[in-house]
Amino acid sequence: MTRLLLLLPLLALAACSGDERPQTCGARCGGGGSQVDTGGDATGSGSGDTGSDSGADTDEDTLADSSGSADSGEVADTSEDTIADTISDTANDTADSDGSSDVEIDAIEGSGQTVEEFVTLTAATICGKLTACCDGASVNRFFAPFLAAAGDPADLYAAYTASIPPNAPLDAATCPALLRDLYLAGPFGSWAAKVAAGEATFASYAAEGCRQTIAAATCGAELEAAISYGSCVDIAAPEPGTQRPMFVRTQGPGAACSSIRDGFGGLYYGTCDPTVSFCCQGTGGRCGLPTGTSSGVCVAAAQEGESCSYFGDITLCATGLDCDFDSNSCVSSALPELGRGDTCFDAGTNDFVGACVDSWCDFFGTGRCESLVADGGACFAGEECEIGNCASGVCAASSFCLAP
Repeated sequence: MTRLLLLLPLLALAACSGDERPQTCGARCGGGGSQVDTGGDATGSGSGDTGSDSGADTDEDTLADSSGSADSGEVADTSEDTIADTISDTANDTADSDGSSDVEIDAIEGSGQTVEEFVTLTAATICGKLTACCDGASVNRFFAPFLAAAGDPADLYAAYTASIPPNAPLDAATCPALLRDLYLAGPFGSWAAKVAAGEATFASYAAEGCRQTIAAATCGAELEAAISYGSCVDIAAPEPGTQRPMFVRTQGPGAACSSIRDGFGGLYYGTCDPTVSFCCQGTGGRCGLPTGTSSGVCVAAAQEGESCSYFGDITLCATGLDCDFDSNSCVSSALPELGRGDTCFDAGTNDFVGACVDSWCDFFGTGRCESLVADGGACFAGEECEIGNCASGVCAASSFCLAP
């Protein structure tokens, strides 16, 4: 979050935030894949941060023809009949009343899955969980981001608005197809098109690990973590410092590139390897604001200590670095750890100066790391609470998807 507030004019323009940095699959989705925590490795590069851009993507024909790509060494794609059977089995799998047993994991073990197959299987898995674990309020909460995004300039989900709860009741039979279509209308469809075009790679073992985490999750907190904000399948782009674990971009300087409909990282870095380059879209040799619809060329990203700019002729820092406005140079995005009572936010520079440990940063108030709030105490956000959840202004355990 360092320097985040300084970026507000840019964020408003791009409808996104921050630059991107890697995180392990284990930290994001609890298992699967061989994700490493250095950007650009075989299973470790995805899109940037919160928000979603409004740029159109590769045309529908390209997406419809997309077959994805398997990592080297993976076995052949599963046949359509086997996939259909797996989807049917997954859709019919339900948890016991406590969501803790009899959950089959009908995996194809990541064996050559395409993006579309992963999305189809995952949608069926999630719908089975929603049916087994969730009351109406929780179902509506899960689908709320799709309804909220339906009104954005991209109009990604508008065609499905009438079918999305609470506008229509959750139907166990039709939910898998609806959720699959929603995911493909959003970021996963954009990624699928890039994989089909050979501009990105789909790490299917990492993807299947994410799906199995959902399948194995018990009702309540585990399921909430597996399918809600910050999860592998969240339609919002990953939060600052994280990436989707199932997509890899390896395009270096000089390679053709295009934007991906998945937040700041997808818009600006596009299909370029964010550890070494970003997608330059502009005219006259200048890198301008991406439109999301045009192609560009990967150009070298600035490394630590090198000059950078978010305005005019744009030069982005490599992933893991921030552009410091005081020096117009790339600096490490890592922040020192702070304890309770330490100053965490400098109001003079609108800059975070450290990361609070076992406390939270009151940047709208004292500017210091404050003690976590006990259950029942007043709160504004979950990060303020000992339990990590703020419900209706009070620190309390989440009631999301407790078996109805």
